Amino acid sequence: MARFELENQKSGHNSSDLVKAVTCNPAAILGWGQYLGSLKPGAFADLLVVGGTGADPYDHLIDATEQDLRLVVVHGIPRYGIKNIMLRIHSDTQNDLETIVIGEEERSLYLYASGSSLNDLTFEQSRETLTNAMADLPAFLLSTKEENNRLKAMGIRVEQKFRIVLDNELVAPKTRTFDLSAMAAKAEVDWSKIVKSVELDRPEVDSPSYYERLKEQVNIDDGLR
Repeated sequence: MARFELENQKSGHNSSDLVKAVTCNPAAILGWGQYLGSLKPGAFADLLVVGGTGADPYDHLIDATEQDLRLVVVHGIPRYGIKNIMLRIHSDTQNDLETIVIGEEERSLYLYASGSSLNDLTFEQSRETLTNAMADLPAFLLSTKEENNRLKAMGIRVEQKFRIVLDNELVAPKTRTFDLSAMAAKAEVDWSKIVKSVELDRPEVDSPSYYERLKEQVNIDDGLR
């Protein structure tokens, strides 16, 4: 889409510029260029490998689909890829690979992370949990409240296990004060207006609903469709 729009605007930017815009350039802007955005000694080994050779490598990368994806390595650890490749390079004898199907082809996942509380949760289990919860959101909200109240009645402290931490939040000066009660009131949610259900998006493009949803997007140029 980005390449299509650049060509429409006759910007003069090419595929190499686009790839740099999502790799080495933002890393350099954030001051992380020593570790991220390029392959070099001392940097994190973050790799995305696609099949095929020939033509311009940057065009080839942008043209690649999920079926062309062969391997994903994050910080030197193979996390996703074609099953036979992952089996050859998987070195963790204590934790197995998880097999999933993408476009009728088997792929392997390795999601284990030392110290994570989610290591016993598989990708398929997480999808099932989300699908069930999103199929009846009011019921999920009610069951969550009931469970929290039950734990409180037993004297068990209910802790917030997950939260979003933004790395660009401003640190307030020590002399600045906030009216937290007013802020909480504004942030109060009217749960009676919660939507009944939301369909969980599939993780792959090669699904019956993907292109149907794409057709419904009014902000996509007809030439791109």
